[in-house]
Amino acid sequence: MQQKGKLFLEAHFGKERRGFPVVGVNHYEAEAFANWLTWLLKRLRAGEDVAAEDQALVADLLDQKGCSRVRLPTPAEWVIMAGGLANKARYPWDPPRGPATETVEDVILRANTDESSIHRTSSVAMYPQDSSQPFGLFDLAGNVWEWTDTLDEDLPEWAHLLCGGSWNYNSSFARVADDNRGLRDISLDYIGFRLVSPIEF
Repeated sequence: MQQKGKLFLEAHFGKERRGFPVVGVNHYEAEAFANWLTWLLKRLRAGEDVAAEDQALVADLLDQKGCSRVRLPTPAEWVIMAGGLANKARYPWDPPRGPATETVEDVILRANTDESSIHRTSSVAMYPQDSSQPFGLFDLAGNVWEWTDTLDEDLPEWAHLLCGGSWNYNSSFARVADDNRGLRDISLDYIGFRLVSPIEF
């Protein structure tokens, strides 16, 4: 594990890599970022002044009626984004009712897993053939493990589920049905996050 300060100076994972997933963020920090975005959204909806660069972060959500908060997805929501578990061997780009991708060669055409030999994160949407079925989301397989919001009742309190696999795990971990467990305070160069904003009426 790399130290937090050094992680962001590392050329392969640093903060200057625009268009790449954010890594080195523990579960608490991912939650804090989501809460900050929710706070921005509420301020803007109340007509308060917000810096233009901050306003841009939630501009798309302002256009959506019923979007009032931002959070990490639950494991069940993450699975829905990836097309569900109708076929447990499937990857997010496979049709929900199959057939599932079977060869490693076919996986590395669509996802940054250990077999791709990139050995670091890749830019978001580098693999246009990896968009999830049926929602068209990128990078749900490989690249970085993604934090989820719900504690698994079968896990100790300090652990959260991670979904999606990563650049340094083999392709079998990138299947929709596979997940991992992570300490809430762990910060690694192969763990990131994705946020959702539920519509509420």
